[in-house]
Amino acid sequence: MLQKLENIYLNILRFVVILVASILLVVVAFTGINALLAMRLEPVPKDIVPKVPAQSLVDELTHSEAASTLGKPATTLQPTPKVDTNQAYYERAAKAIGQFIEKGSQGQEKADLQQITQIVKSRAEGQDDEKLTAAYAQEFAETMEKTFSNDAVLQRARRSSPIEVANQALNLFTEKFHHDVLQAKGEQSQKQLEYQQKKAEGIQSLYMALGTFATFLSIVFLSLVIRIERNLRYLAPVKDDKPVV
Repeated sequence: MLQKLENIYLNILRFVVILVASILLVVVAFTGINALLAMRLEPVPKDIVPKVPAQSLVDELTHSEAASTLGKPATTLQPTPKVDTNQAYYERAAKAIGQFIEKGSQGQEKADLQQITQIVKSRAEGQDDEKLTAAYAQEFAETMEKTFSNDAVLQRARRSSPIEVANQALNLFTEKFHHDVLQAKGEQSQKQLEYQQKKAEGIQSLYMALGTFATFLSIVFLSLVIRIERNLRYLAPVKDDKPVV
């Protein structure tokens, strides 16, 4: 009777061990895959190239007459002796502004293109790095050409002051450009933060997978011990056939 109970107990224990080991093996695979996914390659920051639509400046400049008080003349910087690859964009912007001032004043005012070029250059070189400086220069030239060719903006300048409208356009563009840069940097920082959090979770999952795998090996070892125990029970006892004197 006792032998039968022991066999039943061993069979149940063997079944439980196999079941638990199988579950642990699945858990190891699942947590391991999650850890690898969480620890994937770090996201590479993309170059920030803000786009300031000319229509947004047109809307701001033609919104109301009172809006002209927002613009303030910018200070100039001394020219640098090095060769500037963005010089063509500065000159394009200065040309667009100069033509606008002349048309807006109906020929009564003429802008100093060299001074305007230096003002634009100082704004562009005020960015954090060379890529942003290049992006500012190119985008500013293209946006000013489109903005100052708009009839509504030209009429707005004729009702007030073309120089004041030009200053306001410069300030509006710079404000929008900086806003887009800050927004893009914030998004990059958020992605980096999310990656670091997922990486930490991945490392924790990896430790869990290793611990689970160690438990799995322990249970497999226990299963082998149980199997050896069962096999030993079926071995016949050694009998002494030596005759008794």
